[in-house]
Formats: sequence, C-alpha cells, structure tokens
Amino acid sequence: MQQDKQTDIGQLENRVAVLERILATGDSPVTSSTCNPLWPALLLSMACVFAWYGIGIPNHFYQPVFALLVAALLYHREIMTLYDKAWRWLLPTLNLLVLTLFFRLIIGGGEARPFSWLKVPGLEKQAPKPDSSWFDAISPNYEFVWREASTADWSVNITQIQTILLMATLVAGLFRFQPFASIVALVLLLASIPSFLIYDWNWVIPFLIAGSTGLYLQSHPPKR
Repeated sequence: MQQDKQTDIGQLENRVAVLERILATGDSPVTSSTCNPLWPALLLSMACVFAWYGIGIPNHFYQPVFALLVAALLYHREIMTLYDKAWRWLLPTLNLLVLTLFFRLIIGGGEARPFSWLKVPGLEKQAPKPDSSWFDAISPNYEFVWREASTADWSVNITQIQTILLMATLVAGLFRFQPFASIVALVLLLASIPSFLIYDWNWVIPFLIAGSTGLYLQSHPPKR
C-alpha cells in the first residue's frame, strides 16, 4: 500500500516538473505539424492551377518581394513546418508561389486609364464624295463628331497605390493603431474593386480555399 502511494507521488512530481518546464520555456509537447506533406503539396499545386485561370501570372515585382518576406518570417518564427528530404525544397517553393499569387490578387491592379471614356465634341471636315457635284467639291462639309479628350491617355499605376496602402495598413497594425489600420484597409479594398472585377471568381474562390488550406496544414503554434 505504501509502495503504491510512493509511486503515485512520483508520477505527480514528474507531471509537475513537466508543467514547470513548459511554463519556463514556453515549449509545448506538440509543436510541429504531423500532416503528411503530400496533402499540402497537392493542395498548393491545385491552388496554382486555379490561380492561373482566375487571376493570371504575377505582373509586378512587388508581389514576389512581399511573398518572400512573409515566407521568411513564417519560417523564422517556426510557424511553418520545415519537412525533411525532398519536401524541404518543394514545399517552401510552392508556399512562395502561392503567397506571390495571393499578393497578385491584393496588389495586382496594374495600370489603368480612368478617363478613357471621356470624349469632347468637335467639328470634322469631310472629304467630298467622288460622285458629288462641283458645288459640293468647293463648299466645306463639316460633321459633328465626338473625340477622345486629351486626358483620355492619362494612366495611373494602381499596383503602386495598392502597395502604399498595404504597407500603411501593415505598419498601423504593427504599432496597434487599429482605427487607422481599419480605415486604410477599407480604402485599399475600395481601390482594388476595379481590378477585382476583371478576375474570374469561379476560379479565384477555389484558389483561396486550396491555397489557405495548404498553408494551414503546414502551420503550428509559434514558440514563445
């Protein structure tokens, strides 16, 4: 009876020691993903195919730059699992590609001509017809036409505007200035509406689902 009591006390002391070690180091007994790497690789590959049809290829170097910074941060903080063997290079490459396509969706507006629709009235002299009379040939013939305004060729780089707004949102979120971050994020959303309308959302929605799920399967809580 006394031996069983000592055994129970020893087990309790071991459990207390484990809890103290976890509280002291911040480590958790389960800190890595146990998901088979084949599943995230398959989902990320499907996401790339969906993005090809729904969004297109990256159209600005800002997109891979932001994706590289985010991927480096995730692996540095050990939020993403780094698998062994061939998966060590394949999955980070797929992650970088999918993140680039995510930023292609957010800051991929490209250049736009917001005043291409603007036209101004004017008079245009018409050449006489071959079968017209001599009077029509010597008399001026003007017609009322609509011409493109001089500002119709003016273009704006929406990608740069989206990038500035995105950086302002991230900086405001970093310093926990939530009201400003929310307002800038709303402006970013409104500025992105013209580019959102040209995407094929029948493919974009599966891309978002497959890509986010593939990234989530590789993630685990970061170490403190």
